[in-house]
Amino acid sequence: MYNLYYHSQWVVPEHIQSIGDDGLYQVAGDQLIKKHNFYEINPEVPPLGKYYYGLSIKLFGNAEFGALLLFISSGVLYFLLTKKFIKDPVLQGFAVLFFVTDPLLFYQSRISMLDLPQLVALLVHVLSILFLIMMKKNELNIPALVVAGLSLGAFMSIKIGALGLVIILADIIILFKHKSTSRMFPILTVAGLTYLLTYTMYFVQGHSLVEWLKAQKWMVHFYLASTIKPVFGTVLTTLLFGRIIGWDQGATWVKVSEWTISWSVFFLAYLMHVGASVKKILTMKHEILYVLLLITGLLAGYILLPFFTRYLVLLIPILIVVFIRSLEKLEINSTYITFPLVILFCIHYYLFWL
Repeated sequence: MYNLYYHSQWVVPEHIQSIGDDGLYQVAGDQLIKKHNFYEINPEVPPLGKYYYGLSIKLFGNAEFGALLLFISSGVLYFLLTKKFIKDPVLQGFAVLFFVTDPLLFYQSRISMLDLPQLVALLVHVLSILFLIMMKKNELNIPALVVAGLSLGAFMSIKIGALGLVIILADIIILFKHKSTSRMFPILTVAGLTYLLTYTMYFVQGHSLVEWLKAQKWMVHFYLASTIKPVFGTVLTTLLFGRIIGWDQGATWVKVSEWTISWSVFFLAYLMHVGASVKKILTMKHEILYVLLLITGLLAGYILLPFFTRYLVLLIPILIVVFIRSLEKLEINSTYITFPLVILFCIHYYLFWL
């Protein structure tokens, strides 16, 4: 990976070979673990995810084992999440099955990208917020507040935190509806401290808070100064038709290799659920409103920001929950629902492997 990096576009402008983001994060993570080198390799990305892969390299000799552990952890967390929304054990099983076998999600289990660590942080955060809104508004549960703050801070410490604003907004809305908005203060405080703590060794090396703030400003400027001109809305074509277009001049529409028909079904189920719930928004259960807010916010972000297919790692799991829950709400015997789900599952994989 070091050989690839030092002969890549990041070091040699007239590069003879390139390195993917997964390899770049491995080199940066290894440097963080060994030298706590924050701003020489891949300085535009926060350090937590790279630290994780660097630790995996140190302990296991590779970063991919760390990715596998994250995938297993996400599967366990996702099972816990389905139990909050889906009562029928058979339908819970289908939700988890679609999750662990989704081509995009499964592919993350063997590459050192930052989307899977973010998904783990997001799932922990969602579970902690659901726990808080199921409590009485005057109850105080410090562990839940701390976990909510830690997971939010971790989410924003893994990749540039623009999507963290979506989570914060969804949190504020749902806690306001729950009449417990005051809980946002400790959550945001812990989140901010968590983000700051990921740079602990930067300060130990003698750098000041002013230097750190200037570095953070540079990171924001790096993205704002980008000359990329994305085609807005490609997240919709990706979900519905499995087609996406790149940002380069002369780019053409191409097939998304991980796409299956189930993505279209999940997304259409979300649209139908939103359409049927508009008039009931004031009386809607807090937990389903929260996930709908997250989906809508993520979609809005992906429509307006440069989009990669792998960003759907955060979105597809929540879409699956809404889809399966919508089927359960039809109040049809799960035996009758199982057959079309099996058919969908078979079509899903026939199209993918084809």
